[in-house]
Amino acid sequence: MKVPTLIRRHKIAAIVAGIVAISCALLALFVLQLATIPGMESCVAQTLQRVQGPGPYDAYVVEKGCDGIVGSDTVYVELAPREGGKRHTILSYERVTSSTALRTQDTYPRVRWLGKSRLRVSVDAASEIEQKRNKVDGIAVEYQIGSVQFK
Repeated sequence: MKVPTLIRRHKIAAIVAGIVAISCALLALFVLQLATIPGMESCVAQTLQRVQGPGPYDAYVVEKGCDGIVGSDTVYVELAPREGGKRHTILSYERVTSSTALRTQDTYPRVRWLGKSRLRVSVDAASEIEQKRNKVDGIAVEYQIGSVQFK
């Protein structure tokens, strides 16, 4: 009579282990799903620099840092009319977070007006370039971009 009792206990233990494994998998899927819900991460945007242009536009360097299940630091260079109006993103990129060699080159972009309708943006290192526009509202933008980790 002891052998059937032992077999029954092993079957029960296997069923309980299966239920625990399925529960853990469902919990992991739930947590990953939370990361995709808007508002579940905390993001803060900060204007780091305003570069006044010789014409009617100014350039802005903005960093948006997000903390959540997956964090990120994105830098934007934007153009906006001085008299008010919509800001136009001309460059956005992820800052270097992992590579030690590139991390030492990770500085904020340098923005310089070369005339009323010409702007230069220099970036030493980036993890990934997300957006890059060469012309906005008649203003030509030239870039000097160093090391890019993911192309």
